[in-house]
Amino acid sequence: MLDREELFEKQFYFELERKTSLNASVSLPVGIMAIIGGGIYALATQIQYPLNLLGILQAITIGAASLCLLRAGAVIGRSFGGHYAYPAAPLQLEEYYQNLRNHYRKRDRVERRFRNFLTAEFIRCSNHNSLLNDEKAQRLSIAKIWILWSSLALFLTGSLNVANQLIDRKIGTPPSISIRIEGPLVSNQDQDKSTPEPQPTDNSNPPEPPPGRFIKEDKLPEKK
Repeated sequence: MLDREELFEKQFYFELERKTSLNASVSLPVGIMAIIGGGIYALATQIQYPLNLLGILQAITIGAASLCLLRAGAVIGRSFGGHYAYPAAPLQLEEYYQNLRNHYRKRDRVERRFRNFLTAEFIRCSNHNSLLNDEKAQRLSIAKIWILWSSLALFLTGSLNVANQLIDRKIGTPPSISIRIEGPLVSNQDQDKSTPEPQPTDNSNPPEPPPGRFIKEDKLPEKK
């Protein structure tokens, strides 16, 4: 069974380890915030102007995601900066111990007075640090909720962006053109019969053959 002095000493070091663990747990929310911030920037650059109804909704959701992200960053920032309590420095403790020895003649009384002082310091410091750690843990939990809302708003923004692009593609597709021919159909044989064939004449000049071409090797065609 732990005695009173050992109990509060362990409690003091436990709160210090808890502080280190809480500080290390901030890295994951900060990394998620960086990813969400990049997604917000990417989707914000894809908003098409002039804004239609989906574009307006997309701008609103981007604004909501940005506000939630800023709120989460502010809450995380406020979780730091607290002043943790520690006992006096070792040299100061040694000086106090020597002063007790000079003041009291009995050594057992000096030891008892010094141990009581250390126990009171561990109680004071561990209580103060536990309150700071509780506040930090609560703020980190609130920040995670704001990050969740920001990610949901970002997801909604992405869905609206996809829907807006699909609608633009559907509107931008050219309509199919159908050609309707009215009147009686004429077969190729009837057309050949109705069209008189040209009669060759000996007096007409024969058609000219096409001229040859001269292309330089390894030369790209010139752009006109």
